[in-house]
Amino acid sequence: RVAGERFWRTAAIDFAANMLGGIAIGLAGVVLLVASGSWDAFLDVFTTWNQSYSGLIRRELSLRYEQELHWFPPWSLFLLPTIPLAVLSLLDARPWSGQVSHEPGAGWLSRHLPRCLCDRGQNDDARFARAVLAGCFLVWSLQSLYLQRGFQYVHVVETFLMLGLWASHRWMLPALVIAWITLTGGLWLIADANPPLKDRLHELAYNDLERDHYLIRHPLADPNKMKWWAMCWRTDLTPRERGQLRDGLKHVRNHEASIGWEEMEEVAEFLRSRPSGMHDGDVIAWHDSPHAIYLLLGKQPGIRFMHTYTIISMGPDATDRMLQEVAEALPKARYIVGDLYITTLGHKPGTEAWQIAGESGEGKDLLPPHFTDDQREDFPFTYKPVFRSRDGRGRYVVFRADDLAPPPEREDLPNFGPGLKPVLDFLRER
Repeated sequence: RVAGERFWRTAAIDFAANMLGGIAIGLAGVVLLVASGSWDAFLDVFTTWNQSYSGLIRRELSLRYEQELHWFPPWSLFLLPTIPLAVLSLLDARPWSGQVSHEPGAGWLSRHLPRCLCDRGQNDDARFARAVLAGCFLVWSLQSLYLQRGFQYVHVVETFLMLGLWASHRWMLPALVIAWITLTGGLWLIADANPPLKDRLHELAYNDLERDHYLIRHPLADPNKMKWWAMCWRTDLTPRERGQLRDGLKHVRNHEASIGWEEMEEVAEFLRSRPSGMHDGDVIAWHDSPHAIYLLLGKQPGIRFMHTYTIISMGPDATDRMLQEVAEALPKARYIVGDLYITTLGHKPGTEAWQIAGESGEGKDLLPPHFTDDQREDFPFTYKPVFRSRDGRGRYVVFRADDLAPPPEREDLPNFGPGLKPVLDFLRER
């Protein structure tokens, strides 16, 4: 920073340079989209799909306030005190001032706070660096709450920025969190030998499957996680073993988008063994978790939608557009991979979905006994099942996409009938 009139001239030049840099990068991105043939798809997403996405964000906003402090407990709890710290850091830096001192000394913030709460040995350059961190934290937190849906990955950035801001003030925030994790981890280990205490901890910590609470059981205090430790260091894992390791270590389990990796490897083995092999577009991954099959097979997807129920939740127009693309893909696709797990949502509240989806099929049907006639009329269950993971007791079912002829026309789209209505209602209300 520089003093006097020169400060505003320099600030204007910096602003113009940043704008020009952003425009240059944007133009390079446009050129790449046009050259790769993705421009039409980009415009479709930007002008059509984003409108539905924005509407869904507004409808979910009341839920987001409840979710915000439960993304990464106990770290997320510190988001609340970080907001005033960020605002005070901006004021302390005096970004509007052209006067700058390179000598250490108390700033506006440190003059009004106790010494134990603020480092007084910083100069204006350090305070300005803290203000940049604070500004990034506030901007990202604001956009993640109001411009994006409630997914954990969106909030990783604000969590790291939060840690950086506290560290810039010389606060050892991770030490407080590690102390809490150590305390709760020890409590869980004690509870392993005390069934009544363990039941009580489960009641307090996991009474809501949609969010985590603060009685965290760290993997180091979880024998079921630690038993996989030795396998983490092996470099000769088979695909099935790699799936077992991923399932053993994953944190989110009872959720329709949580992939069952070992069972997905079984599905991949089945599809690879087909006599004619697998080609691009041969497979349509349906529901919210089977999309990993595209990566395991190394083939292009049959449809461009990954989480199909994310699309459905955007509204009937989005659903119709998605199903139209499915109808257009079916003449080429040979197999559809469905997830029985999601069909259990909303049908038996309070019952573990795994207990329902794990029921064995009757005879050659492969579908579990709880399936109703309405569910069997829904896509993709109208097609012939040819494989089910875990020897007929798993969550993933492979259907022959070419079992029905002719393929659906526009006026006869794949059906989302009454069978999956409880699931859709459950997901939309959540």
